[in-house]
Amino acid sequence: MSTEPSVQEFQSDRRLALLAGAATAFMGLTQVALTITFASQGVPILFGLAGALLLIISAAAFTYRSSVTIDMRTGRVLRSRGALGWSQEAGFSLREFKSVGIGMASRTRNYGRTSVSYFVQLLGATNLNLPGSFTNKTGALDAARRLAQRVHLPVDETPRSVFFGWRL
Repeated sequence: MSTEPSVQEFQSDRRLALLAGAATAFMGLTQVALTITFASQGVPILFGLAGALLLIISAAAFTYRSSVTIDMRTGRVLRSRGALGWSQEAGFSLREFKSVGIGMASRTRNYGRTSVSYFVQLLGATNLNLPGSFTNKTGALDAARRLAQRVHLPVDETPRSVFFGWRL
C-alpha cells in the first residue's frame, strides 16, 4: 500500500509576491507623495498617475495566487490562479500529459548580468508549468523525476526555453 497522499499541490511562493508587492508599493507611494508635495511647483500629474498604477500593480502582487493540484485518485490536474478578486481555474485529465519536462527562462540580475531559472512542466497538448523555480538544473531535474515517478510518466531531461507557454 502506498504511503504517499493521493493529492499533491504545488503553490506559488508567497514570499516572492510579498517582496514584489512591497517594492512596487514603495515606489508607487513615493511617486504619489512627491506629486502631491510638489504639485504647486509644476510636477506633472502623469508622475502621480504612474505612482497610482504602481500601487495597483503592488495590490495585484500582494493578492496573486497560483497552484497546480494533482489528484492521483481521480486522475485530474487542476490549475488555479488569481489576483485582485479575479480567478481562473482549468482542469485537465492526467492522461492528457505525455511526459514531465524542465523549462528554463533567463532573468536579468543586477548590473545587466543574467541568470537562468528552471521549472517543472507537465507536457502534452497543453504544457502546464508548475509553480516554483530552481536556480540549478540538477534541482529541477530531481523534482521532475520525483513527479514523473509519482504520475507514472517518462521524463524529458532536456531543458527547453519557454516563451509564453511554448517550448522552443
